[in-house]
Amino acid sequence: MSAQWHVGMKVVCIKGAPASPFTLNGWAPKTGHVYTVRGIYIGPCWDQLNLEEYHHPRCHPDGAEIGWQADRFRPVQNRSTSIEVFNKILLNPRIPIREDA
Repeated sequence: MSAQWHVGMKVVCIKGAPASPFTLNGWAPKTGHVYTVRGIYIGPCWDQLNLEEYHHPRCHPDGAEIGWQADRFRPVQNRSTSIEVFNKILLNPRIPIREDA
């Protein structure tokens, strides 16, 4: 799982975390928001991501900063914008265009 993550990549939260006493000022990632990976922790149970938008003051026993479970995020997919579908609609004579008189 850790191979898909790298520092600097943009990720979108797919499963927001509830605010808890373990977070600073009750901050938690929100579903649908985009974040930047600042660090990656490969743990024995799950991988964790550190986010540029949040710095956690607490650390794991091995000194690594506490992060968010990686399965709460997915990589942002860049899609190119295309108006091709609209061009097809405009150039298709079988689609009636309603005009107000």
